Amino acid sequence: MKLLISLLTLLVLSLLLSACLPASDALPTLAPSLMPPTVTFILTVPPTPSEVPTVTAIPSLTPIVPTPIVISANRTTTITLTADQLNAELARRFAAQPILDFAAAPFLILTPGALQVTMSIAPHTISTPQPLTLTLNLSALATTSGSVLDVRAVGLTALNGVTTQQVKRGQTLIANVLETFAQRAAGSASLAYQYVAVSADAITLTVGLP
Repeated sequence: MKLLISLLTLLVLSLLLSACLPASDALPTLAPSLMPPTVTFILTVPPTPSEVPTVTAIPSLTPIVPTPIVISANRTTTITLTADQLNAELARRFAAQPILDFAAAPFLILTPGALQVTMSIAPHTISTPQPLTLTLNLSALATTSGSVLDVRAVGLTALNGVTTQQVKRGQTLIANVLETFAQRAAGSASLAYQYVAVSADAITLTVGLP
C-alpha cells in the first residue's frame, strides 16, 4: 500500500514539474520578402574570335575605254580618237582574226604629226618574233574619185629578216580601223575626208558626205 502511494506521488510530481516548465519556442517563419535573395553566378565565356576574311578588290583586267567624241554640223562630222581607243579596237580585231606572222596586235603611240606603231613579226627565216617600229603619217588625199584617208609609211626600223609585205598587213589593219571609226560616226560608208590631224593626245578626222 505504501509502495502504491509512493508511485502515485512520483507521478503527480512529474506532472506538476512538466506543467511548470516553459514550452519550447518554435522557430519563426520568415516572410518571403525577408528571405535573403538567391545569388546566381553566371559565367560568360567570350566567343572564340573567328578569322575575318579579307576582301580584296581585283582591278578589272579590261580597262574601260570611253567612246570617241563625235561632233556633227553642216553635213560634216568630226571624230576625235585617242590612242587607247585605237589600241583597244586593234586588239579586239586581232583577237577575232589574228594577222599572219604577227605575235600580237600592232600597238601605236601618238606623236605630233605621226603615229609610232610597234609590231612584233616573225620573219620567214626564224620563228622568233622580231620587234620593229613603223612611223605613219595621216592626211586627206585628193583623188579623182574624191578625198580619201591616206595612211602612209614614212619610217621603219631595221627589218631583221621581216619583209615589207608582212609590215604592210599591220598598216592595212590600222587604216581599216580608222576608216571604220569615221564611217560609224558619220553613219555612211562613203565619205570625203576634209581634215586630218595627229597630235600627242588624239587623232582628229573631219569627214563629209560626197
